[in-house]
Amino acid sequence: MTFSTSKKDLTELEFAKMIYSYIYLPLHHQEQFFKRLEAKSHLNLLNRISFEEVCKFFTLLNNLNNFSYALHLCNLSNDLLTHAEFQRAVNASCGFKFQPNVVSSIFNVFSTDNNGKLSVNEFISMLQNCRQSFIFKEPAQSHTSLDNYKQCVRSKIIQSLSSFK
Repeated sequence: MTFSTSKKDLTELEFAKMIYSYIYLPLHHQEQFFKRLEAKSHLNLLNRISFEEVCKFFTLLNNLNNFSYALHLCNLSNDLLTHAEFQRAVNASCGFKFQPNVVSSIFNVFSTDNNGKLSVNEFISMLQNCRQSFIFKEPAQSHTSLDNYKQCVRSKIIQSLSSFK
C-alpha cells in the first residue's frame, strides 16, 4: 500500500489505483480508466487525499447498507448524484463528512462516463463490488484453467523424470 512508503497523503491517481485493486474489472477496463484519469491528473495535482480520509472511505464501505439507504433518500429523483447529496448521505450514515477535494476525487474515480457525475445505482454496485473484493480478496489469475493444467502436468513430468536419475 502507498502509505507504507511513509507518504502522508495520496494523489487522486494513487487513491484510484488502491480502490480499483479491490474491484474485479477486466484488465483492459482498468487500463482505460487509468489512462483517462492520468490525462486528467494534471488538473488534479493539488488534490491530495490524507490517510484519515482514506480511512473514512473504508468506514463508508463498512457502513454500505446504511449509506445506500441514505443515498436513495437524499436522491429521491434517481437523477445523477450531486456532491451535496453525497455529503448528506455520508453524514447521515457514518456521522462524518469528507473534505470537498475527496468528494471530487471519489466522483472522478467512480464516474463511468468521464463526466464527473455519478449514477446512484452504478455507484452503489461498484462500492458493493469493492467491499466484497476487500473482504474476500483473491489473487488475480492471469492464466486460464487449461494453462494451469498444462503447467501442473509439466511440473509432474519433470518431477517424475528427476526422480529416475
